[in-house]
Amino acid sequence: MPFIKIIRGGSLPVIPGGKDYRLPLINKNIIAEFIVQTIFNETQEKMTYTLVSDKASDPDISDLMTTISESMHIKTPRLTVPFGLLKFVMTFGGSQLTGIPKSSLNFLTNRTFDNQLTKNDFEPELVSKLSASNVPLAIADIDFRLTYGEAGITPYTRTSLQGATVYRLDGKGKPLVLIHGLFSDGTDLFDLGLALNKQTAREIIIPDLPGFGKSPFVKSRDSLIPYLDLIASIKKAMPEGAIFIGHSFGAALLMEASNRNYLVESDKIILLQPPFKKIVKEPYSWLSKLMLKQASDKQLAHYFNRNGLLLTNVAKNDMYLKRVKASFNSPRILNTL
Repeated sequence: MPFIKIIRGGSLPVIPGGKDYRLPLINKNIIAEFIVQTIFNETQEKMTYTLVSDKASDPDISDLMTTISESMHIKTPRLTVPFGLLKFVMTFGGSQLTGIPKSSLNFLTNRTFDNQLTKNDFEPELVSKLSASNVPLAIADIDFRLTYGEAGITPYTRTSLQGATVYRLDGKGKPLVLIHGLFSDGTDLFDLGLALNKQTAREIIIPDLPGFGKSPFVKSRDSLIPYLDLIASIKKAMPEGAIFIGHSFGAALLMEASNRNYLVESDKIILLQPPFKKIVKEPYSWLSKLMLKQASDKQLAHYFNRNGLLLTNVAKNDMYLKRVKASFNSPRILNTL
């Protein structure tokens, strides 16, 4: 988390150390499996295991920072700085200028760890899973927690599809798929999903669109493709049809998905406040970001209500506005907006 926080704040615009360095990424679920197996293995004497994957299994720091930057929708650093020089700079004033503690660079290493005992005593399949998988999804999850804090999802269950986070409620019959709009994410539709689940007993599926909630941004020449691909993947998992409900930008995506024949006749589409008004001239992106960051709660509420970006007049809700303002602290969400 500290490494993501540093990059997220723009405090590390260079690649430290280059391709010989890495940040060992460990799969916490696999660590739990190692612990369980060790506890119930009565034949083993006291052992010390190095639960670090082979160096070749982890991306080097250059590739990792590229993945992080793309997932966070920020500029990828190109300049490589020798690790020793960077630590020297941090020691003599760099930490004060950047706000990065010198000790925070200690998580980077060019060492090769001896994990032979781990390989000898545990199944190869388990050892091969040590290195963290789906790094972009993990990055978005960390960014979400840094932005909003910890938040529960009960009674929803969380899964992933097409590299995006998806929330589910069990049910029967044609599923109801809720697609959120801008200045929002899947969690904002939790109450609506619960009400629909209670009234219809249908399965509820709510994705976080790429770049929002806990889903990483996906770079593409056609900016709509990652969103439409996610809808297509959800559709593929429900060949007998579903009811797709989209709000605002989510409604626009469903209209485009229908135009491109991603959806079929057995599907039903419900559009909530679809955007039909075409913007004649778009402001520069840097100006849009500046205006969003400087906007007051009252200005945001007026903008949301005037442009039909809300299901109800919830812009009067202080908690919602605070959450929207907090989202602007995430470069991933702000740049995607």
